Amino acid sequence: MARNNLADTPIGGEVPDHPFKGFKDAGGRFRTQSLFAEYQTDKYSAIFTLKRDGREGYVNIYEKFMEIGDPTEYKVAIQLFGSWQHWCALTRSEWFMKHLNSWRAELLVRMESDRFHEMVQNTCNPKTAVSATKWLADRYGEPKDSSRKAGRPTKQEKEAYLAQCERDSQDLTEDARRIGLLPIFPKG
Repeated sequence: MARNNLADTPIGGEVPDHPFKGFKDAGGRFRTQSLFAEYQTDKYSAIFTLKRDGREGYVNIYEKFMEIGDPTEYKVAIQLFGSWQHWCALTRSEWFMKHLNSWRAELLVRMESDRFHEMVQNTCNPKTAVSATKWLADRYGEPKDSSRKAGRPTKQEKEAYLAQCERDSQDLTEDARRIGLLPIFPKG
């Protein structure tokens, strides 16, 4: 099967009988940089491209990563590289991680967006409307005040409250004296 058939890998399906033997070098080691057109050498032919907009004759690994949409990356490893070990070898490469980290972040945002729109649709269904609305409110509503913890007030909180009450009481007493409700000089 020609290398371009990797681009035709069915999403969510099994890889057709693709010979991944070209994914190892002469010493039996997993190829990493040499698999990509951007790092192609004369010794090995490239299969993938890292360019987001693709490159003719090469599998766009970014598009495949996003199409597969697996945050565990297991299906990406199996469908595109034939093994988890090969994927791990790639993810140990700093040059590859520069690309992969942005893809991972984008995939998470896309998945969050998909969940959001799914929940918005669920608000129209009487059976799921309440739970969907609650999920949306918890996730995207006004943030709750997390500064106050549940339970008994601390000693400092009690002292601050009592001090504020004392100040309020003094202010009220002074106001009452000023308007003539209390004698100017307290009995002593």
